Amino acid sequence: MQYAGRLGAFIFLLITNLCFAQGNQSLRGKIVDSKTNEPIIFASVKLVKGQSILGGVVSNSDGGFQFPARFLEEADSVIITCIGYSKQALLTRSFNASDIVEIKLKAGSVVLNELVVSEKRVKLSARNIVRFAIDNLQQNCPAQPFSYIGYYRDYQKDKDQFVNLNEALVQVYDKGFGTNDFDSTKIQLYQYRQNSDFRRDSLMAIPYDNSKTGDKFIPGVAIYSFGGNEFSLMRIHDAIRNHNTFSYSFVNKFDNDFVKNHAFKLLDMISLDNVQLYHLSIRSLFPVSGKNYSAKGEIFIERGNYAIHKLVYSAFMNEGGKEKLLYNTNVEYTRTNGKLHLNYISFNNFFISNTGEGFKVNYVRYDNQTNSFVVTFNHAPQKPAAVDKSNYEFLFHGKPLKIEKVYMQPGDDRVYVVSLLKTDPLQSDGYSEIKANISHLRDQNGRELDRIVYKTVNQFREFFLQRVVVEKGQKTKASFMSKEMTLLQNKIEMGNKEASTAWMNTPLIKDLASHK
Repeated sequence: MQYAGRLGAFIFLLITNLCFAQGNQSLRGKIVDSKTNEPIIFASVKLVKGQSILGGVVSNSDGGFQFPARFLEEADSVIITCIGYSKQALLTRSFNASDIVEIKLKAGSVVLNELVVSEKRVKLSARNIVRFAIDNLQQNCPAQPFSYIGYYRDYQKDKDQFVNLNEALVQVYDKGFGTNDFDSTKIQLYQYRQNSDFRRDSLMAIPYDNSKTGDKFIPGVAIYSFGGNEFSLMRIHDAIRNHNTFSYSFVNKFDNDFVKNHAFKLLDMISLDNVQLYHLSIRSLFPVSGKNYSAKGEIFIERGNYAIHKLVYSAFMNEGGKEKLLYNTNVEYTRTNGKLHLNYISFNNFFISNTGEGFKVNYVRYDNQTNSFVVTFNHAPQKPAAVDKSNYEFLFHGKPLKIEKVYMQPGDDRVYVVSLLKTDPLQSDGYSEIKANISHLRDQNGRELDRIVYKTVNQFREFFLQRVVVEKGQKTKASFMSKEMTLLQNKIEMGNKEASTAWMNTPLIKDLASHK
């Protein structure tokens, strides 16, 4: 199997002057299902003045979102839409700086089954619906150069906690859907930060080494480097924009391979702001994915013009009859100025990471006063193995030193002293010739010495469009991001007025997310 690893509105009317002076103040909301009260992920939140969209965000995995308080003056309403739910509009004065406003969405009206039946009567099969959607990509998506600004982030999730959260504001200059995205698209970096409000873990942040015994790897997957930084690589996994190039297994080239590599089923019709969408399931064909892998997902296609609004796709490794997620991509498009533009993309893959919590020797020190070695472990070892001298070997110039006894240092159950038989003390200039071998020990939690303890972690790269900015594409005088350098290494473009229209939709910290 191949894995493309390339690699705020407000009730503050009486104190508006104070609020607006605090330019970095944010207004926060949380979107939930009206029946289940569960968070709604990837709901679109648009800030509107009259008929004009000033900007927007997409709800996070906890249903949360935020926007700057300055939009109290600029916007008059907040419009929330999500596939399968009824649109909801709120006045901006519904928000205030001290609370998280909870917004409950009701399930949207689903078109009756008769509509599905009528499609079958005209022999509009699920496969043909998808085929027509691909054939109409150029008609539904912008062929001319265009530009948009948005919020990017990458992070890991460890037990539902955000780790190593990095955030950026970028502007993307796309030459149109008829061009190669990776080669022709230009990107400006306006802001970048490594968010220290969330936990950071250096072991989880290192590059993949693709080794079964390494510190970070994806088991059973070959990782190929196509060049490009983390933002550029994420964009490759948008199979709709990259319809004529390889995106990921088993979609491969969306134009040529998607239909022939998958089976489709028309599930129902669903609504998005009064637009009727075909809701179809996706399943990889066995001859394509084989017995060890499989893929499935969903696609939402507009009735009538066959515009693709959303594609959700997950690939799995099959282990002992169970599916283990390899990666998931979730991409949504929304209509702006008559054409479909990217609304968001989220790409998630899992990896195995060294926890740094295994049982190991921190250091070994020779004490020439007592002619003994002092061994310090990171955890207390189990007895009696820890005092069994046969589990210790010290070589000097390749020859073993004779051990008299081993005992725990009083007051510290992590430190053991290995006394040598009476002999002349080793000279300091010979310490570099000493080699220590310690084996057959476990700590008090049963972890074997020098056995790495791993954990499974999910890696996310996500981009959320906030505003389509211009119609004619890239500026002639601008410095663009180097795709071969990480975002941290790239130059930040300063003083651009477009950057002031965007903001970082940082996830709510856990205690805030649960606040009502």
